[in-house]
Amino acid sequence: MMTTKVLQETDVTLKVVHESDEDVREQQLKEAWEKVYGARQNNSVLINPLSGIEQVQGKTVGVVMIDNLIKGIIPLEHSGCENARQLSRLIGQDVYFKVTALDRESRQFAASIQAGVEHVQGLTWDQLQEGMKVEARITDVYMKRMVLDIGAIPVTLPAEEVSHGWIDDLRGEFKRGERIQVRVTELDKEEKKLTVSRKAALPSPWPDCMQRYVEGGIYPGTVSGKEEYGTFVNLEPGVDCLAPHTHPRVGTVGKGDNVFVRVRHVDPMKQRISGRIVRRL
Repeated sequence: MMTTKVLQETDVTLKVVHESDEDVREQQLKEAWEKVYGARQNNSVLINPLSGIEQVQGKTVGVVMIDNLIKGIIPLEHSGCENARQLSRLIGQDVYFKVTALDRESRQFAASIQAGVEHVQGLTWDQLQEGMKVEARITDVYMKRMVLDIGAIPVTLPAEEVSHGWIDDLRGEFKRGERIQVRVTELDKEEKKLTVSRKAALPSPWPDCMQRYVEGGIYPGTVSGKEEYGTFVNLEPGVDCLAPHTHPRVGTVGKGDNVFVRVRHVDPMKQRISGRIVRRL
């Protein structure tokens, strides 16, 4: 049985905060410097977004901010970039860097992205194994390829290794900074060669889809893209039918149109389906 309590004046305890805003700021600044000093002393790598680029004594530098209190200066020659334009593409993205010098009086430090990247790359090569599934960060997206960062190692991922199905333009599906999972398909640590596939890290609709799509059958789908050699029609996630020809009465179709396709050939070895668009849905 619940009882009601009468609140007495002595039960009210007001918690008074005696810290001033200046005290809080000093504590935050102390903690920020501990990160910088610790990284310098232990020769460890920090990860932080590149805040921007500036001109210091007529030279281009990259800037990182530790907890928005301490500025890190990264000279262009230590950024791993050939010019200011390349460096500007890193703005807003996480970068690996090492602290190389300190200036507490001006609340600044010098850093090197190149040293940080080399350190992390060495650790990554040691850990990588063929067949391993790893997380990758997208650093650039183009129409038919993406550039990934896997433990500071840049890797190009072609469109055909992104999905089991057809993707017309990767820029409409992925964005810079996004993280995806990929599988290591080829690895040569001595030659420093790494090949990965997102498709290999995803469940395959093959060979099960062969039970759902047979030669001569007519099935609904959505146009997913067009190339010079034909039109791709998506039948289900990861399964597209390439239609080199469209029935004359159908006319011109575009991406997103709903149509019916007649399957002409199913190739389980190449995991491909070909057919013909016979009418609109």
